[in-house]
Amino acid sequence: MNHQQSRQPIWQPWTHDELKRGCVLAVANAVDSSTCQAYRSALNSWIAFANMHHFPFEPNINTLSFFIVYMSHQISPRSVKSYLSGLVQQLEPDLPSICEVWSSRIITKAMHGCLKMRGTEVKRKRALSLQDVAFIIDRFKYSQNHNNFLFLALLVTGFHGLLRFGELTFPDNPAICNWRKVSKHSSLIMCTLEYEFLLPAHKADKFFEGNHMLICAFPSLSFSPIPIFLSYLSSRDHYF
Repeated sequence: MNHQQSRQPIWQPWTHDELKRGCVLAVANAVDSSTCQAYRSALNSWIAFANMHHFPFEPNINTLSFFIVYMSHQISPRSVKSYLSGLVQQLEPDLPSICEVWSSRIITKAMHGCLKMRGTEVKRKRALSLQDVAFIIDRFKYSQNHNNFLFLALLVTGFHGLLRFGELTFPDNPAICNWRKVSKHSSLIMCTLEYEFLLPAHKADKFFEGNHMLICAFPSLSFSPIPIFLSYLSSRDHYF
């Protein structure tokens, strides 16, 4: 039986330096820049803890369990649990043993124990109601200030689209700004009873597949997002 071989494209080889550079870049981009900043905070906390207690920089089961107990008396144990993930991510390239230490039974039990002993009730803000949104719209309905137009557009778009703050706003810190996450004006489609735009990425979309957000007007509501968004667009096009 004859097997026809597939024809492979002719690609040029890379130098070893190019391969190393590409691998380093890929690993660096595996975690979002804003997440990296939080992970660096975890690493700084570990360094401060180790220096304060004269422990070696490389964690072992004892020192990491001490870190969990100590930090759980300073901040919420839930935050300490997040710190551990960040610490492992930051130390793993240079100290691979951290993964084995992190997954040990003593570390797991120490974390569970602190969550049981010092865990507190999760407190969340009251969710916005239709009456809240209608009240805010009524408060600013006569304003001609561009920032107020923007605020109302963010409010009704986020409310109707169930969007997070991070999907509606741009960070103040230039180090974590990512223009690939910004919804472009060119993706906007305006219709009589709805508008649509592309959300390039969000918390659950790590690979920039994108989602089309559809914001609709409902006749049963006392307000419609369409004229509010149109007022913002008109002001934006006038100033920019």
